[in-house]
Amino acid sequence: MSQSLPQETKVAAIIVTHNRLALLKENIAALRGQTRTPDEIIVVNNGSTDGTAEWLKTQTGLTVIHQENLGSSGGQLIGIKTAFAHKHDWLWCMDDDVVPKVDALEQLLKSPKASDPRTGFLCSVVRWTDGSINLMTAPNVHPDYSSLMGLLPQGLLRVSSASFVSILFHRRAVAAKGLPLREMFLWFDDAEYTRRIADDFPSYQVLTSEAEHRTKTNYWVDFNHMAGLPVMQLSYGLRNFIFLRKWESSSKAAGWVRCVKSATRMQWRVWAQFSGADRWKLTRAVWLGVFFHPKIEMPE
Repeated sequence: MSQSLPQETKVAAIIVTHNRLALLKENIAALRGQTRTPDEIIVVNNGSTDGTAEWLKTQTGLTVIHQENLGSSGGQLIGIKTAFAHKHDWLWCMDDDVVPKVDALEQLLKSPKASDPRTGFLCSVVRWTDGSINLMTAPNVHPDYSSLMGLLPQGLLRVSSASFVSILFHRRAVAAKGLPLREMFLWFDDAEYTRRIADDFPSYQVLTSEAEHRTKTNYWVDFNHMAGLPVMQLSYGLRNFIFLRKWESSSKAAGWVRCVKSATRMQWRVWAQFSGADRWKLTRAVWLGVFFHPKIEMPE
């Protein structure tokens, strides 16, 4: 039987923002209105130029970090690092376009797995603005079927990776597995980090905790249909996707083979959908992924 959380459990909410002031205001209002309020709200301002810095100066009860735009990974890294240094037990991460339901944090902490010392992270069910599941942030369910059947009655799913959208990391997992990879910048940085943690610390989606992710459209990342996506963002996405393929095999040698095969297939997709300078820029990004190997930074 699980033990209840100690009353002195400390939680920091971490928000990464870049030029989305209207959404940031809604996000912070939702955090302040939680039935279990965070003990600290840390806002990482990634070089916003839309008045975000000025508005944050008028706010009280926030810990604000201003830095150049280091992307999702660089923002989450400094936020997690700061919350860890401030001795919080749980680190609740999200982007500025996330609006957690009023009891989202309470439900995460009420989960029976919140008091399990082996738990790495807990994440919310993430919906789009129309109430449907937000496709781009849906977690990968762990393949253990027996675990699935045993956890569902508890309102839980074991997951093998998730996104930086209403996700609650325990400090013990951060201490053991380090911080997000700064160099990934955006796309798949959350997949890499959560997979790194979930490989050694069982992690779960809490079905009673919900958040809304206010993306412009509800889409699944699909490299079969890349045309029309911003080339700069797509470059990071392709590089990071190929990089992750190295870690999806049982041996280092097999991982390299799988990585190169994936890069070859992805190059042909790029050539089929792009021409001119964009074709060469994205081809370069694909093959950078084969040799990309950033170093994990540990919290102090």
